[in-house]
Amino acid sequence: MKKCWPKENFLNAAAAFKTQGCVPVFILGPAEKHLYHFFKEGSPGALFPLQEKPALLKDPLNTTALGFHLNACVVNDAGVGHLMGLSPTYLVSLFGPTLAEKVHPLSEKITLIKAQKFGSDRMEDIPVDAVLDALKAVEKSL
Repeated sequence: MKKCWPKENFLNAAAAFKTQGCVPVFILGPAEKHLYHFFKEGSPGALFPLQEKPALLKDPLNTTALGFHLNACVVNDAGVGHLMGLSPTYLVSLFGPTLAEKVHPLSEKITLIKAQKFGSDRMEDIPVDAVLDALKAVEKSL
């Protein structure tokens, strides 16, 4: 998936913040439902609001509403990022082959992390540490 950060990286980032007392929340839309068990097993204690309350999947604006309850959100270059961009949550938005300046979520609270900064246009080349650093900067601003 050329526009998605590797799922293992999401688990690693979640584990790092869990050690600081944060509760990871995974927003898995209908196209990601096959990843539910992977993340559930890989991040015990994490929340999965769209899977725990499937009625929320009926309206995409419910995803935006979830953003009102999150401090920060790490998003791929995908629809969830745009839906979260409508909420007041801080976004760490990851981009690989897509031109981020042209299509990034419209949010006042956004940090763009582009694979090009790390010498490629592949999402998997964005290091977990870069995302953790961005999240730590967000945490300081809260």
